[in-house]
Amino acid sequence: MQSIHAILKQYFGYDTFRSLQEDIINSVLQGNDTLALLPTGGGKSMCYQIPALAMEGVCIVVSPLVALMKDQVDQLVKMGVKAVSITSQLSYREIDIALDNCIFGDVKFLFVSPERLSSELFTIRLANMNVCLFAIDEAHCISQWGYDFRPAYIDIALIREIHPKVPILALTATATEDVIIDIQQKLKFKKENVLRKSFNRNNLIYYTIETEDKFNRLVNVCKKTQGSGLIYVRNRKATQQLAEELKRQGISAGYYHAGLTAQDRANMQDLWLHNKIRLMVCTNAFGMGINKPDVRWVVHYDLPATLEAYFQEAGRAGRDEQPAYAFTLFNNTDVLRLREFYLMSYPSTIDIRRVYQALGSYCKIAIEGGENTTHEFNIMEMCNTFNLNPAMVYAAIRFLERDKYIAFNDAYFKPARVHINYSKTTLYDFQIRNKEYDYIIKGLLRNYSGILSEYVIINEQLMARKLNLRVDQITKPLTDMHNMGVLDYVPSSNTSSVTYLTPRYQSKDVTISYENYELRKLNEGKKIQTVIDYVTNNNVCRNIQLISYLGETLTTNCEKCDVCLTQKRESKLALSQKITALLSNETIVYSVSTLCNEFAPHLHAQVVQLINQAIDDNKIILQFDSLKLSTNH
Repeated sequence: MQSIHAILKQYFGYDTFRSLQEDIINSVLQGNDTLALLPTGGGKSMCYQIPALAMEGVCIVVSPLVALMKDQVDQLVKMGVKAVSITSQLSYREIDIALDNCIFGDVKFLFVSPERLSSELFTIRLANMNVCLFAIDEAHCISQWGYDFRPAYIDIALIREIHPKVPILALTATATEDVIIDIQQKLKFKKENVLRKSFNRNNLIYYTIETEDKFNRLVNVCKKTQGSGLIYVRNRKATQQLAEELKRQGISAGYYHAGLTAQDRANMQDLWLHNKIRLMVCTNAFGMGINKPDVRWVVHYDLPATLEAYFQEAGRAGRDEQPAYAFTLFNNTDVLRLREFYLMSYPSTIDIRRVYQALGSYCKIAIEGGENTTHEFNIMEMCNTFNLNPAMVYAAIRFLERDKYIAFNDAYFKPARVHINYSKTTLYDFQIRNKEYDYIIKGLLRNYSGILSEYVIINEQLMARKLNLRVDQITKPLTDMHNMGVLDYVPSSNTSSVTYLTPRYQSKDVTISYENYELRKLNEGKKIQTVIDYVTNNNVCRNIQLISYLGETLTTNCEKCDVCLTQKRESKLALSQKITALLSNETIVYSVSTLCNEFAPHLHAQVVQLINQAIDDNKIILQFDSLKLSTNH
């Protein structure tokens, strides 16, 4: 077995591990179930990648985010490591081939969405795989008390039954004590084993600013704060609008959300990573898995739904351990909007059934049909067709997903994919008999290795340029050969899709579990209130508020946040006023030392500093060791 330090150097280029990484990796290599809590930027992915590379077999990584899975797969492939992902956006045939390659090929990492874990196709193939490790990313999603509960995560316990001796590594950046206990119970840890790094980030300075003019305050922050930054908003349209407004103010800004094409996302990300644009206005789709250590500040222009999400997003600043800032801009309208958003997130059971009925009709699925089929759809088009409220539809779809009726992929660019079904010999015969397709087949074979054994991503526009053809001269023959069974061609798209995990039921038979609805509603309501309490509490150090919420105890203020600085100013003013009041009593003569004795010992240094400042400003006169007020005071 190759040493973990050699793997660290060979694949990642580092000589030493970050704090706690080595302990986590060694725990996994010893076969222990391990829950690792590392703050954002703590290097969680290395904690499963390095032990997996040191062992024989496939590492199965469960992740809730398609975009994050894609980023991880791309990064591993660039390092020369074979990695594939299985998500609800793939066809049955694509999943079938990917799983076969995990059994018979040299795949090292299999990334899978939680919704796919309990499918018969997956569990049958899993039993035949040589699995070395189960890595559970964003493990807080398994807990009912976590901030992003995903019921499909509970199925992880099922895969553990298939490979009971394989260790589990659960990873998360934020978890309260209740969530920490729940994660280990849900994953059936053989024994409790939590390795954690303190959530306290001494270099991160929190500022909460209440203002009716958020945009001008944002412009002020942008112009006065140096370095690279992130600005988080809650919807896609706002990313572009706010970025354009900032550019009109002479501020270098770009925007990012999951609905952009893969190329646009990559281009925008590259511009920001290489400091060609200073600020990125984004939704929470941006930041995960992106290693930019010199982010100097993060702004929440809209209030986050939970303090856990806020802590993760704010924590993307200052990964280089240098001072960095986390600003939150809000007003009463934001508080009302956050509460309204919360209420809209819980449609009635009747409305959820209406959406289920409309979805089935829109996708043209017969009752008792449609299981394991994926359908593209446009939410706005469906709402217009069936006279439904878009916000209600989106919320209802999420509940249908949580109860595992469907798997939902929100709109983002999905590249085209091709797999050649014929063997080399059969394919050659087809080319001889069908000369009109020969140029396309040769173009695929020359430019995309592995296309005979697995689905590969292709770029129709790039192929057209290379072959000096129009794009339709590429897509049409691909479609023709798909219909003939020569190959499977999945065209690129930029729409939402839904996969039916069960046959379509009568809408009256759709039930939403109490745990997924009422308990979640109660829990989420509490989390919304903690966000409101955090931004409106101007009496307790921001850092203490956050760290206490996450279950740690801090006994000293950070002395840097807006609350601490305000208290310092108020304390300084109060001390100055008391000094003036004491010296105003002309019947008592004070020296510096006797005046200090009128204050608590821990304030003496500050009192001396204020006296010296007042002397410099000619507000106090010092004569023969006696202090008196100047007539200018």
